[in-house]
Amino acid sequence: MSSSSSPTSTEFKKGSIVSLHGLVRAKHLNGRDGIVISGFDRKTQERVAVRIVPLGDEKTKDARIKPENLSLHRACEVKITTNEGKGDKCPVCINEMDVEDWTGKVRSRMVCCGKSICSSCNGYRMDKDKEFQLKLSESVEETKRLIAEGKRDEIDVNALQQLIHGQEQFRHTTNRCCLCRAEAPKSVREAAKLVRQRAEGLGGAKKWAWAQYSLGNKYQNGAGVSKDDSLAFYWFIQAAMTQTDGQTPNMSQAIGACYMAGLGVEQSTSEALKWLKAAAEAGHAVAMHAVGQIYEKKGNSAKVIEWWKKGAEAGHAGAQSDLAFCYENSVHGAKLDLEKAKHWLKKAAEQGNAIAQYNLGGLLLRTEGQSAFAEAKRLCALSAASGYQDAQNMLMALNDSNNVKIV
Repeated sequence: MSSSSSPTSTEFKKGSIVSLHGLVRAKHLNGRDGIVISGFDRKTQERVAVRIVPLGDEKTKDARIKPENLSLHRACEVKITTNEGKGDKCPVCINEMDVEDWTGKVRSRMVCCGKSICSSCNGYRMDKDKEFQLKLSESVEETKRLIAEGKRDEIDVNALQQLIHGQEQFRHTTNRCCLCRAEAPKSVREAAKLVRQRAEGLGGAKKWAWAQYSLGNKYQNGAGVSKDDSLAFYWFIQAAMTQTDGQTPNMSQAIGACYMAGLGVEQSTSEALKWLKAAAEAGHAVAMHAVGQIYEKKGNSAKVIEWWKKGAEAGHAGAQSDLAFCYENSVHGAKLDLEKAKHWLKKAAEQGNAIAQYNLGGLLLRTEGQSAFAEAKRLCALSAASGYQDAQNMLMALNDSNNVKIV
């Protein structure tokens, strides 16, 4: 990434990506990247708080550095591609794989060699292991029962041993990459280490955009690394810059979400809308919902309905729930339509959206009365189990029929 020269101190805002140079006492940091974590502050001797991007097994460390020892990286421009991986064939089943979508369920990436297999082939391996585990569990329980009943002579020891041996053999096979035969990571920390190696491209190796994006996700969720929003944003931007033919919608959505919530970068509605809208226009349903939320804050009701409808039709539960609320309460210019509200609430509830489950239960009670009591109670129980407080309160009322008045 190229750098601009002689930036003023006020240009260093939270989330600015910088290069370090001209340091005397910390010469080993010259040429390294950092990310501004709190912006310029004159009260701290006119220095900028920078988080040094750790390499390899380094621990994360912060430093206060003079502006003259920092160069801003050039801005990352929005450039979306929807053709990443198009035409790829699964090396296992040879079927053509779909382009990775917003659900993240289309293909599975091998962190050892960086190659992908289709979700069906990866699902088969997981399902087969679960099948072995279920059979083994049933066999163990049956053995315990026979022992408890004093029927030890009826225990089929050979069958149990064969089952255990079969599972061990299967796991020995599947614990290695089906493509490069490298041993699979034994922990999330080990997986993160492999991803970091491919993201950093140490020793002149190629830097992979998919690994940089994955490492960003790991920092954002604390998966195998310490949770760090600043480093998550850094690696999302790195991925977007490395992907020279354009960012994937997933990368653009991740960057936009950081700007929207101020995660690792200074909050900016304009930047959030720029990145999220690009992803949304490329078919990213999560971004569609977020764009609708931004327009809701701006008071643009027509755009709210437009983007939530697109997100709902693309299958995003949050967009479905919010769109249903508009139809149920006639807000954002939507005409009152309880049937449409029910339709979208059901779609969202089926995906486990707790708010939709609660709202659908309440809507059914209001529109269908006593005949919907059992279904409304079931939906409230599902919502309550997810920790939704309003549903927990409603469920308590429904459990006490004397306190329930259906109108």
